[in-house]
Amino acid sequence: MIFSVTGTVTHLFDDRVVLQAGGIGYEILVTEKTRQSLQISQESITLFTHDYVREDQHLLYGFLLLPDKQFFNLITTVSGMGPKLAMKVLDAVTPEQFSGYIIGENIPLLTQISGIGKKMAERLIIELKDKIGSLGIQSEMSASNTRQNQDLILALQALGYHVTEIKRAMSKAPKEIMTLPVEEGIKKILPYI
Repeated sequence: MIFSVTGTVTHLFDDRVVLQAGGIGYEILVTEKTRQSLQISQESITLFTHDYVREDQHLLYGFLLLPDKQFFNLITTVSGMGPKLAMKVLDAVTPEQFSGYIIGENIPLLTQISGIGKKMAERLIIELKDKIGSLGIQSEMSASNTRQNQDLILALQALGYHVTEIKRAMSKAPKEIMTLPVEEGIKKILPYI
């Protein structure tokens, strides 16, 4: 298994780069975001890699950050989530955003990612909800959601609503409302009060 490759970028293509290391040119598949941040240079870089081997192919997927590789490894454990789709996820959202969608069971936002339909979104939530914390992302997302909830509660109280009314409405309203900016959250939650 190849954990990482350190070398110089000699070629850039749409979805891959060639990293020259020890006289060998490693062709490594990368996200568009990673590809845009690289340039052909004599400067040495490290890509953390996932070695994907099947009967008919041997591919290397590369990541600038180790947490991105760990996230990729985690989401590809889900049935139907192949490496190509996992790379699309990493191109579309950050691991923190994706984890927030999973923890919040936010199917509408998950299905906005190219290649993820409703069934795949549901499968991702079921299979990953308990595992996301292993990457240390859950607590950050929970803290962010708590701050957003508190801001929303304070704003609604300023409008004259009682805390018990607000909390009842929050339990009835779709969870994605809690991830919206406060002004939008107020508009969306008012029908539930």
